[in-house]
Amino acid sequence: HALTMASRIVGGRAGRRAGMRGMAAGVRSKHIPSVVLGGKAEFPVVGCGTAVFSDIGPNQKNHSGKYANDIVRWALDAGFRSIDAAHAYYNQKEIGATLKGVFSDGKIKREDIFLTTKIAHPNLPGSHEECHYVENPELDAYEGARKDIEKSLSEMQVEYLDLIIIHWPGVFSSKSMDLYKDGEIGKKKRAEIWSALEDAHQAGKVRAIGVSNFEDFHLEQLSETWRVKPMINQIECHPYLNQKDFIDAMHADGIQVSCYCPIGSGLLGLLEDERITEVAKKHKKSPGQIVLRWHVQRGCVPLPKSTNKDRIASNIDIFDFELSEEEMQTLSSMHSGKRVCPSPQDIA
Repeated sequence: HALTMASRIVGGRAGRRAGMRGMAAGVRSKHIPSVVLGGKAEFPVVGCGTAVFSDIGPNQKNHSGKYANDIVRWALDAGFRSIDAAHAYYNQKEIGATLKGVFSDGKIKREDIFLTTKIAHPNLPGSHEECHYVENPELDAYEGARKDIEKSLSEMQVEYLDLIIIHWPGVFSSKSMDLYKDGEIGKKKRAEIWSALEDAHQAGKVRAIGVSNFEDFHLEQLSETWRVKPMINQIECHPYLNQKDFIDAMHADGIQVSCYCPIGSGLLGLLEDERITEVAKKHKKSPGQIVLRWHVQRGCVPLPKSTNKDRIASNIDIFDFELSEEEMQTLSSMHSGKRVCPSPQDIA
């Protein structure tokens, strides 16, 4: 099970400071504290995302492969040691090639990097059309996931991955589709895919396994068949979508939470919100750094992404200040329900 350190971070100002010090032991990068997944995998409390898309939605365009080399090299230079990729980003080959070059230089070793990928993304026309096993009832989802795990290891040119995640719990908006709305297909598919992750974990091909975008009912269903409990749930989260009750429930259940779109992906106007810019002025930090610090002090692991070298560097420069309880509450009170990505509540 996950050894979540969230309670050591969020239990008041003194508790947060003690928690940061306590996590610092054994950290691979001198800049970044870590939490432990599965009793052995040290997961830095901030990671670098690698998804680069434009026109988010049915017409979205994927540029992740194009930017992968620069993002990874800039992130490592800045001190990041956690890289978040995905089968659906079509950037595993590029990230693998970049890391192979980095490792050959000798300054950074494989064991210094926490490497995450995600599988089983539902198909999107023109963007991602390789996970037919997620939606086709006739296809074996276990075998599809097993092949994707092997493909990830091959493309990223590593003997093991630190974390593999089920990207989404099923087909988008499937609660309104006749074929899926009773939930039986989705439930069966999730169990089969998770079984493939469990076997990969047992075989030593991956050190930790988790899910993404799973709601409580998805997790409850999965619990009927799991042998290994998910160690992490990666969800969309930012001050406009603070997910407080859900995150509290995950932490209470020993499941670590990581956050994609942690600063709203530049699509929600979050970083221009005066409530954040005022806090930023006080600390002489950028609005993005304020939001990322908010995530960390809540016990969550933000995964910011950028194609700008300086911004990538600033995204890790969040450990030399602390938000007050009042400032934390200011950001937490900004919840409006705005999202960047589809709601997983609509997935049967």
